[in-house]
Amino acid sequence: MALPIDPDNTQAVIKSQFQWLQKLQSLNHRKPIRIKILEGKVPPGEDPDRYMWLPFVNVWHKITQPIYTRGILPNELLFDPDTPEWAVMKEGIDKLCSYCMENNIPLIMGFSGGKGVHVSIFFGNISLEQNLIDEINKTDIDVYKTVRKALVKVLAEKAGVDLESIRIDWGKINFNAESKGSQVRDFGTIRTQGLYKTMIERIPAHKPDPYELPLIFPEKVELWEIENTEFKDIAINALKAEVERAKKANEHNLVDVDFSGTEIMSFPCIKKLHEIGVTNGRYYAGEGMFLLCKKCGISKETAEQYVRNLFKTFPGITQAEIDLRIRNASTIYETDKNFSCNVLKEHFLNHNLCDFSKCPIKEKLEEKNKDDIEEITLEDLKKLKIDLNDRRLPNLADILPQDHFINKVTRWMSGISDTYYEYQVLAALWLLSDLIQGKGSLRLRTGTVKPNLYVTLLGQSTKSRKTTAVKKIKQIRESATDTEFYNDEPTIEGYLETLADNPVQSFVCDEASGLLSKYHKRYNDGIFDLECKIYDCESVRKIKASGQKSKVKEFIVKNPYVTHLYATTPDKFCSVMTLEDFLCGYGYRWLYAFPTYQKDRMDIDLEDEENVEAWAEVLTAVKTLHKKYAEAKHFNFTITKDALKLFNIIGKELEDEAEKKQDESLDSAVARIEDNILKVAMLIEIGKKEPSHEITEESIAIASLLALDFFLPSFMQIMDRLLSDVKTNKIEKAMSVIRKMGGHCTRSTLIKNGHFTAKECDEIIEAMVIGHIVEEKRIKETKGTTYILVSDAKPLTLQSTEITDLFDGLRTIRTIRKLRTFAQDTESPAKFAKLDNKNILSNNACEIDFLSETEKPAKSVKSAKNAKFDNDQNEQDIIENLKYLPSLRKELITHKNSYYEKNGRIESVESLVEYLLKDCPGYLQLFPIEVIKAEAGKICKVA
Repeated sequence: MALPIDPDNTQAVIKSQFQWLQKLQSLNHRKPIRIKILEGKVPPGEDPDRYMWLPFVNVWHKITQPIYTRGILPNELLFDPDTPEWAVMKEGIDKLCSYCMENNIPLIMGFSGGKGVHVSIFFGNISLEQNLIDEINKTDIDVYKTVRKALVKVLAEKAGVDLESIRIDWGKINFNAESKGSQVRDFGTIRTQGLYKTMIERIPAHKPDPYELPLIFPEKVELWEIENTEFKDIAINALKAEVERAKKANEHNLVDVDFSGTEIMSFPCIKKLHEIGVTNGRYYAGEGMFLLCKKCGISKETAEQYVRNLFKTFPGITQAEIDLRIRNASTIYETDKNFSCNVLKEHFLNHNLCDFSKCPIKEKLEEKNKDDIEEITLEDLKKLKIDLNDRRLPNLADILPQDHFINKVTRWMSGISDTYYEYQVLAALWLLSDLIQGKGSLRLRTGTVKPNLYVTLLGQSTKSRKTTAVKKIKQIRESATDTEFYNDEPTIEGYLETLADNPVQSFVCDEASGLLSKYHKRYNDGIFDLECKIYDCESVRKIKASGQKSKVKEFIVKNPYVTHLYATTPDKFCSVMTLEDFLCGYGYRWLYAFPTYQKDRMDIDLEDEENVEAWAEVLTAVKTLHKKYAEAKHFNFTITKDALKLFNIIGKELEDEAEKKQDESLDSAVARIEDNILKVAMLIEIGKKEPSHEITEESIAIASLLALDFFLPSFMQIMDRLLSDVKTNKIEKAMSVIRKMGGHCTRSTLIKNGHFTAKECDEIIEAMVIGHIVEEKRIKETKGTTYILVSDAKPLTLQSTEITDLFDGLRTIRTIRKLRTFAQDTESPAKFAKLDNKNILSNNACEIDFLSETEKPAKSVKSAKNAKFDNDQNEQDIIENLKYLPSLRKELITHKNSYYEKNGRIESVESLVEYLLKDCPGYLQLFPIEVIKAEAGKICKVA
């Protein structure tokens, strides 16, 4: 046995815990052992990593005291008796240990530091016949969980242990492979002063007092090899039985079954729970009750009362314990977990809770629609949701120079916050339009265009970080110019008075719903028309009557130049804005950032030197631009002939495609987006390292790409919401629910989120199916029914080959980084679970290396005649030569034909590319090898 550790020597305990975890990890390399460093939820301002279940190797550097718990291994039988009676616990665990010692079953026992002991038995792998492996893969059963349950039951039976009397914690045995697992206190975990989990060989006659037992860690871990024992047969029989159960089970078919209105006490299992007087597994009983109440459409408040009534039937439970368990169990109501008959039965194995013949589930399954409906896979549904939500801006760091103002801003903001990238770009563009201070204009035959922007950032509260984006850009503007912005909500009179004094101004509001709501008040009549004129930089003369005596006031605003940066949620925006606000032209003039894709979360951390340097870089750039244009005289932007030609081609394409849609709102949006393309192109030129006043073909192309890929689709989604009168039209309300669910949802979700009755929902669904608003599909894996929106706001698709080639080229550039490197994601529990299931099937399982490779940094090969294939090209050179992309395709076709005539066949794409690069125009050397290969693959079929 190892030498005792001083429990008060924190560093010694931490070191021993780490060594112990390393020994356990050696038993299962495929799934990292997760730990929870500290007990409880994350306090405000604390490091969340210290309170989450995370791989111990990733967070060990953050440990300053012994850890709280560690993950139970998939091949670990963890006996955790929960009875408060020491003598009852001792009797049961003594029997188990005696049987294991007599039958050479290795175990590790430890005093938990609380009211009992923990016993761990680690079992080895077993070999299975191929037909059983195939059946397991088909039914996707949880192999480890099945084996754990079977072995625990048979060991208890053979040892004569009454698992019910010792109140075994089944949650530490029945955890799923695809979850994060279950946790147990680790050796060295401190409960209170002098009480800690420590290894023991025998159970003391009484509960140990503080410091009575030395702190000892196990020296080694032995596997219980069951390959050539009767226990292998027990495990195999359990797996076969679970396969058969999975084949016959209706568990997965309950997802789309509607139980709304079903009386909770009509379920035999719930009725039985009220009758048996639960003494063990009370928490799981509460969780199951909450989930079943949710399935039946019962509110959380009412569900809490049902659970409270259930808990009152538990013998010996106090009011404080009831309140605590309800608080803990109620959190599951807000999760996406579903009620499971199997999980409930597994926690109360000795009580035969289920009487399926009398269960409402049986009736509901028999009522399910058996009609032949077209199937769709879960993977296809997932792709559908991604496609609907994947509206985003291209990464301008891959298109514009690194020293461009926009890239400086996004580098700084992305380093300090996980605010959407789209917010960062729009905030940077707004700031550029503000810094020009009305000094620049583009004079066209149709009128003068100035680069002022009206920008609205839309997103859900908190998680989108739209307010953060507004505040950060506002603060740096204030710091650089020694001015302040206020979240003013002026009346039309105050607005006019302010602009009459200073017609060049910018307005920022990080929650604009209140301001927009006041715009509809009677005292603000005419403000939308006024804003349209101000946006167009038209001089305004307005006469207003005010005060009790209706004194007339005259306001004259000459040559206004105004920018706006607003933020709010889409729901608030659509609740205060009306269709008339758009028809008058006000809503069409704005650029909207409305990203809905899933973004990564950034942990809260202290500001570091890199953040400060990035901030200083932006601050310097803002100061420089502000000073430059504060001192500058008015100037006119120029535009190259090629840029103007490209703009006109794109404009005609957009107008033609919009006309085909026969949508008046889209026609108006396209007319305004053309102005915004020019404005954004001007701002792209201003944001260069050396600000330019000449609009180039490249800036028009980039601005047009932003409009087509993001601004127009965002606008159309907002317009689509405005056109949906969810207050009075039930079909529009249902469509709104389906959109929020990613474009598809089930009947039960529609009832719950739309607050419809079952009858109303059925009538709405029938009408939407008949009207081709939704398609009804059967989910292949679950056999449940889902409803998919047939059509929704979609981006325009341009027909011109020249323009699509240009945009495809820009999109290709933006994916270069993805081709060069990829970052390895932290493996999810689900991925590890699948590996674990395979691992148990054979003792000869191979190790899998999850390491990713990265290629060499980019190097310029502009002067290279014969580029090597392992070199990356300079991105800026490619950007300058985008117009040659069609020429690349022509060269490939020519060389393909030549190569074929010379060799009789094309061995591979690589051979064609190599042949091309030996003799081709120099400009083609500027394209990255990945792009050339991709284009080669498109125009030839490899023999």
